[in-house]
Amino acid sequence: MKQKPLTGKRRTQSARTRLFSKLSPGLKKKLSSSRPQPKQPKPGMKRKAKAYTVDFAVVGDSHVGYANSSAIFKDLLPKAAGGGNKRFFIFGGDNAQAGANHGKDADAYYRDFKNIVTATLGSIPYKASIGNWEAPDRCSPNTWER
Repeated sequence: MKQKPLTGKRRTQSARTRLFSKLSPGLKKKLSSSRPQPKQPKPGMKRKAKAYTVDFAVVGDSHVGYANSSAIFKDLLPKAAGGGNKRFFIFGGDNAQAGANHGKDADAYYRDFKNIVTATLGSIPYKASIGNWEAPDRCSPNTWER
């Protein structure tokens, strides 16, 4: 089948423009005013500092006091601290195996955990939280955090 040669006006408008031209003047005005305006920053909401990367580590479930977990923790924590430029550490709980029937040894397990952390991290700050295997009535994170 042969194509018809283009005669008359060439179609150079987009489909949106052609559709828009067929609308009533009132609807055109309504549609053109509802275009989203670019967001202007609110006064006083300018970014005051440039964004930067903060390296930190989250460590959990070390269970110091259970079987050979203290030795494993002593081995793994330096590896976590050594990679990158960590600014702080978060210990997410179950740091010491001090709950259930281990309550009588809780203080020794917490002390062991704290000694390992302080010796390994040096001046790097850390926060530790209580997990479900710790004895919250024996020792709180506030007594062994920096």
